[in-house]
Parts: sequence; C-alpha cells; structure tokens
Amino acid sequence: MFNLLYHYITAPKKTLSYHNAINPASATLLALSLVSISYVIHTDASLFILSTLLSFIGLTLLLSITSLAWDFTAQLLHCQAKSLTLFKWLGLSLLPTLLAAPLYLLTPTKHPYGLISLLASLLPITTACLQIITIQTLYETTLKKALAIFFIPFLLVPISLILVVFLLGFVL
Repeated sequence: MFNLLYHYITAPKKTLSYHNAINPASATLLALSLVSISYVIHTDASLFILSTLLSFIGLTLLLSITSLAWDFTAQLLHCQAKSLTLFKWLGLSLLPTLLAAPLYLLTPTKHPYGLISLLASLLPITTACLQIITIQTLYETTLKKALAIFFIPFLLVPISLILVVFLLGFVL
C-alpha cells in the first residue's frame, strides 16, 4: 500500500496506467486518514478524535462532490463515466498536503515571508497538478480537455450564483 502511495506521488501517470485495474480504496482510506490527522494536529488533545473524525467526513464529502462534478463535466465532454474510480484515485492526490503541518511548525510567526512560506504555497498547486494528471490519465484524454474538466465546475458555480441573484432581482 505504501508502495502505491510513493509511486503515485513520484510518477502519477505511470502509476495510474500500471495500477488502473487495481482497487486503490485502502490506499485512499489511508491517505484521507493521514490528511485528516494533519489538518487537526494543532487542536486540543480532548477534541483531537472528534476533530479528526469531522475532518475525515468533511474531506470525504468534499472529494465526493468534486469527483461527481468532474465526472459530470467529463461526460458532457464525451468521456466515459468513471466517478467511483476518480474518487478513489483523487484521495491520493491530497498527499502533498501532509507537508502543511511540518511547514507550519517551521514558519516563524514574525516573518512568514520566506522559503518555507513559498514551499507551503506550492502545496495546493502540487495537489491541483496531481488531480489534473489523474483526470487526464483516467479519462484517457488530452491535457487541454483535462484542464477543461478541472476548471469548468469552478467556473459554473459562480456563474450560476450570479444568474440566481440576477433572476431573483426580477422576481422580487
């Protein structure tokens, strides 16, 4: 299992192509658990288990919604439905966020504008790149189409909210 996690981080395309037939559910469960713990590592000891459980549930729910949105977009762009497979592999894409807790501890409080802060700001970019590579490999599509699948849901939410507010303005 740790072998799969390591290979996914170091060579995601190759790992996805080679291990596409296996079920990465246990590795995803481990990754989500580790990320949940890293998010709440600074909480009070009495609330640690509850915070970890809530973090795990929140991450799983967010990953589920994101996977469904990206799969829906992929189907609109004439790709085959793979929402469950996408969910299982996207859990592994959150692994770079494990470095956030140690980087947070290393960041000085008075001057947070240094190399460590730069590294911390690269973690979401690394995660997004892993997610785009996962989308591209699972749907067997071009990078351009994978980027469209990745960004269209993020663009549709604000546009739909603006339309709802605009239409409510006419009704009221």
